[in-house]
Amino acid sequence: MLLYDRIYYTLYRMTLKLADMFSMERETPRTEVVLILSLLTAINMITILGLLGVFIGKSVFPDKKIYVMIMLSPIVALNFLSIFYKQRYKKIEEDLLPKWSTEKNKNILITVLYIIFTIAFFMLTV
Repeated sequence: MLLYDRIYYTLYRMTLKLADMFSMERETPRTEVVLILSLLTAINMITILGLLGVFIGKSVFPDKKIYVMIMLSPIVALNFLSIFYKQRYKKIEEDLLPKWSTEKNKNILITVLYIIFTIAFFMLTV
């Protein structure tokens, strides 16, 4: 969960920094970060299911797109629960804020690599 926390906090800091750069006030930066994490996790699940379909020899995806959306919706719910249940985001932010200045580059590298590998593996399986 520590890696997930680092990615969450880095994306959270990024959304706050973007809001400052463009002089706009973000109303829901935590929700935006959870949706970004949900999108990346869904891409990872699609990649895994695509690889599973290649190994099995037939598609594991339903024919209708709505079924795929229903199948991936628990990912969004799990990401929301993992961040917002019992206000866990406060604990993550309190734990990582003091370390941010010393581990900033490491956290950014981890997050960027996660995004790059997610997209690269998805592109390789499509």
